[in-house]
Amino acid sequence: TQSAGRGRRGRTWLSPAGGLYLTASLPVDPTARPPIFGAVAGGLAVCDLLRESLALPAALKWPNDVLAAGAKAGGMLVEERDGLAVAGLGLNLDAAPDAEQLRPDAAVDAGILGLDDLGPLALWAAVLASLAETFAWAASLGAAEPLVAQVQARLAWLGRRVAVGEARGTFL
Repeated sequence: TQSAGRGRRGRTWLSPAGGLYLTASLPVDPTARPPIFGAVAGGLAVCDLLRESLALPAALKWPNDVLAAGAKAGGMLVEERDGLAVAGLGLNLDAAPDAEQLRPDAAVDAGILGLDDLGPLALWAAVLASLAETFAWAASLGAAEPLVAQVQARLAWLGRRVAVGEARGTFL
């Protein structure tokens, strides 16, 4: 577990035992256009690692939420600070938050990855390598379209009707 952390919009970040939690700092080129879109590149990196290296049915719910078999198996918050993209990541390996710990309006249940053949240390190293590679690729782009296209190809609900709940109401 971790002793501190937060999710998007200052929400509580749950980190039960049985997960992988890490923070990675990667350099950001402030002159690069487009900007790296930290959460977008980070979500893509983790989704691709799960799909390509571990053969898991991973998809993106939103660029910072990773689904495996339809359940939220991880999340990420990326902020740019002092020329660094600071990525906080959590992956549910063998345990997930209980349903009563989740927000009542959570879009999907929490799930686990259940990586029997890969230990947390090996996964940690693979995640860091994937983040570094994807951030470098995203930073080298001259336009946003290639990054957007890669993310769109992994969106779980692209083309489907969804409801988005916000403080101002629910939108379809």
